[in-house]
Amino acid sequence: MLRSMRAICAIAFVFGLLTAGAPATADTIFESFEDGFGPWRARIGNPPIAWSVWPSTEQAQDGLSSLDFTADGRNDDGQVYMVRELQLPAGTWTIGLNYHLWSDGHNDLTSWYAIGFIGPYEPTMESDFTQTSYGERIDAITEDGWDSFSMQRTLSVSSLTTVYVAFGYDIVWETQRTHFFDSVTLTGVPIQCGNGTCFAGEDGCNCPADCGAPPVSESTCGDGKDNDCDGFPDCTDQDCSADPLCADVVCDGDLVCDPGEIACDCFTDCGAPPLHESVCDDGIDEDCDGYTDCDDLMDCGLQLVCMGTGDCDSDGTCEVGEDCNNCPTDCFAGSGASCGNGVCEIGDGEDCLSCPADCNGNQGGKPSGRYCCGDGAGTNPVGCGDARCTASGNTCTTEPAVGSCCGDAVCEGTEDEVNCAIDCSFTCSLDSQCADGDSCTIDTCDAGLCVNTPMDCDDADACTTDSCSGGTCVNDPITCNDGDECTTDTCDSVSGCVYTPIPGCTSCLSRGESCSSNDECCSNRCFKGVCK
Repeated sequence: MLRSMRAICAIAFVFGLLTAGAPATADTIFESFEDGFGPWRARIGNPPIAWSVWPSTEQAQDGLSSLDFTADGRNDDGQVYMVRELQLPAGTWTIGLNYHLWSDGHNDLTSWYAIGFIGPYEPTMESDFTQTSYGERIDAITEDGWDSFSMQRTLSVSSLTTVYVAFGYDIVWETQRTHFFDSVTLTGVPIQCGNGTCFAGEDGCNCPADCGAPPVSESTCGDGKDNDCDGFPDCTDQDCSADPLCADVVCDGDLVCDPGEIACDCFTDCGAPPLHESVCDDGIDEDCDGYTDCDDLMDCGLQLVCMGTGDCDSDGTCEVGEDCNNCPTDCFAGSGASCGNGVCEIGDGEDCLSCPADCNGNQGGKPSGRYCCGDGAGTNPVGCGDARCTASGNTCTTEPAVGSCCGDAVCEGTEDEVNCAIDCSFTCSLDSQCADGDSCTIDTCDAGLCVNTPMDCDDADACTTDSCSGGTCVNDPITCNDGDECTTDTCDSVSGCVYTPIPGCTSCLSRGESCSSNDECCSNRCFKGVCK
C-alpha cells in the first residue's frame, strides 16, 4: 500500500497536479570524476553476487579519471548505479541526463542495459528503472569503446523538493563485466550551490559557499569521505597515519604501489582490486571480499590447489563448502545430455545404439539401407547433416550440452531448485508478488505461496524460514526437548535440532540484508555490508 501511495503521489508530480510556481533559472552540472565521486553515491538494487565501483584512470572520456563499474552477474540479476540529490524550488523543471559509458563490446543477445532515473524518490530496485514514470532502460550496451546515453523528465513541484538522479547498468545476462562511466551532464536544473543552504549532496568540497570551507586535514578517518578534499579519503590520506583505525593500513598516497601496499587498503596507489581471487595459494585476499585463497569458495573452489579442502559430510545435501569435485556423494555432476529429450546429442556421445529414442537409425535389412545417426557407432554412421537424423520429429546437434557441477555457485545444465538448491535457490527478483499477495523477499513464488519468505500462520507463529502449511509453520524456529533452538530446519523430538545454529552465529540474516560480519550471515558471506 505504501508503495502504491508513493506511486500515486509521484504521478501527481509528473503531470503537475500540484500547483506549480513559475520556472526559475536553470543551470548545467557536469561531472567527470576527477576528484572521486563528488556528490554521487554508489548503490545497488537486487544485489548481484559481487560488485564494486571505484575511481579509475584505466579509461577516461574526459580528463584522466572515470568510474570503474564491475559486477558478477552470474545470477542474471541486479543493478549497479550512482545516485545524487537535487533541490528543486517551486516550478516546472525539465531535467536532462546524459552520460558516457565505455564497453569492450557485447552483442545484443548478451548485452546489459544502460539505465537512468529522474524522480521525487530514491530508486532502490529494478522496477524503479523499468516500471515507473521516472526510470528508464535507456538502451542496450553494445558499442565497442565509448558511447553516450540520454534521457529527460519533466517535474512540476509546488514547493522546495528533493529529487534524485541516477545512472548505471542493469544486469540481464549471466556474465561478469567491467564498464567505465564518465562525463555525466545534468541540464535544466536550478543552481544548487550559492543559494545559502547546504543541501544533501553538498559539502565543503563541492560547495564551500553554502557549507563552509573544508577542514585543512582529514577530520574523520573512518567515514568514507574525503573531508579535506585532497583526493585521499580516510586511511589513504597521510593525515590519518596515526589513527588507530589505520594501524594496519600501508598507503603513502604517492600514486606508486610500493611494497606492502595493496589495492584493498590503498586503491589510490595500487588501483582497484580484481573482481576475483587471482591466486589461490598466496595467502592474500586479492579481491578484498574477506575470504583468502581456498576459503574463497566462489573463486577458488574448483582450482586444483583447493580440491578436497571442503567439508563433505555425505548427508545427501550439497551445502556450502561442498561441490561435485570435493563431495560427489552430495553434489552431482552432469554432462547436460539427456536420452529421451528428442535431441540426438552427438557431442555428448549419443548414437542410434546408445540412445535409439533420440538418434534415428536402421541397422537391419540390406546393408545398403543401413545407417546410424550419432558419433560413429553402428553400420554406416552419419552426422547431423544427413536429413534422416532430423526425421520423425527428432533434432540433432554436435554441440556438447551445458554441463553442470552442483556447488559451483552457477545454476546450469540440468540443475534446478530441487536437485541443486545451493546453486539455484535464489532465482526470483526481490519483492516479486505471489498470487495471494504475499511478497517474495528471498525466494521464488510457488503456486501462489511464497517459499522461504516471512508470513503469518493461522496459529500466529511467524514463518521466518519457510512456507505455511495447514496453519502451521514449517521450519519455524522452535525449542527442542534438548533446549537447542532450531533456526534452519525441523525439530526432532528424540535427537533435538536438525542443522542447529552455526557456532558463533546469533542471528542468521538473509541474502540482501545489511551486515557487519560474516558470522551474521551464517553460511552466506558479508560482502561490502550486504549478505551474499
